[in-house]
Amino acid sequence: MTNLNLARLLERFNDAGLALSVNRKQRRGVRGDVFSMSVERVDRRERFVMFPGASERLEVLDISPVVKQAVLLVKESERSFTQRVWDPALKDHVERVQRTPGETRRYLVGMDERSYFMAELPRPVTTVKEAHRALRPGEVVDWETRRENRGKKAVRQGEWLFLPLPTLEGKELDNRIARREAILREKARIPGRPGKPHVAFRLAVVQGEKGPFVYAQGSVNHADHETLHLNGWHRVVANMEVRRAQIGTWID
Repeated sequence: MTNLNLARLLERFNDAGLALSVNRKQRRGVRGDVFSMSVERVDRRERFVMFPGASERLEVLDISPVVKQAVLLVKESERSFTQRVWDPALKDHVERVQRTPGETRRYLVGMDERSYFMAELPRPVTTVKEAHRALRPGEVVDWETRRENRGKKAVRQGEWLFLPLPTLEGKELDNRIARREAILREKARIPGRPGKPHVAFRLAVVQGEKGPFVYAQGSVNHADHETLHLNGWHRVVANMEVRRAQIGTWID
């Protein structure tokens, strides 16, 4: 990258109200000339820390200073890199060789409530508004567009969305729990995503043909988000964010 490109990148992040630091060295735990990005805290303030690597193109496509978010485009050729990761089976860190996808990616980056986040988008977009739509799962969109739910929105905390069950479905879930056809846990972490835990006061898991269905009730806590209070059972649905190994630890 040229200094001019870096200067423009820093300028656009600043215009969005976001702090960005560009490093000339790869982040800890990664070896290879590949793009990486993480969130760090310095003196109780957050900032994005980016290593451009051998990226062919890094560009901010759109910003929203109102919500302090931006759409970042990353283009780099396919190449291998080594990353130090935690192996739960070995209960130790190991080094693994991985490869970049070799395709143009887009990320929604910025502030969510009180912390920085970074989410890879599942499809090409050019605006922050389009990025928000891209992250919403089809079943959430379907629920919100039903006639009986007109004007309602799914409750969200970070990457998780919560859809309230109709009264009869909630009672049926209670019956399945009573018959031990569902696993019930209290003060349990919502499964399926790494990072800081989202902990539900009551969590139920029902096995289905397409995988487990997860439901939450009561309070849902996370270190970087306001506590949710779910009245009755809610279906838990993950957003459409794409996970990549080379993106470092961030606060979601």
